Amino acid sequence: MCRRLADQEQAYQPRLADALNGLALAKARIGCPDESAAAANEAVLLYRSLREAQPSTYRRRLASALTNHADAVRHSDADRAVALLTEARSLCDPTTDADLAEHVKTLLDALGHADDHDPPTSPD
Repeated sequence: MCRRLADQEQAYQPRLADALNGLALAKARIGCPDESAAAANEAVLLYRSLREAQPSTYRRRLASALTNHADAVRHSDADRAVALLTEARSLCDPTTDADLAEHVKTLLDALGHADDHDPPTSPD
């Protein structure tokens, strides 16, 4: 239903992106990494498009979706996961996104890349 609405009316695209991001988390929790990765990838694509029009509104949501996507693919494609996490880290504002930035750092550390990139000073 959400997908049909989003296809017909652009105003529903944020809800679809949110739903897909939530679906990615749910699929990850029940051990379906491929389905989680597919949903997260679609959410990332939508959030990227939404962020072009409203950067500050969708910055954190995009970073979160990138992190979820990276978490879903980290065992099957570590290089892709690092690239996604690096992008997410560049979007994190250290003053308002400390929790997300720490999660990204933890995942990068687990992949052996925590020290490869300095944390950002400002996401925009």
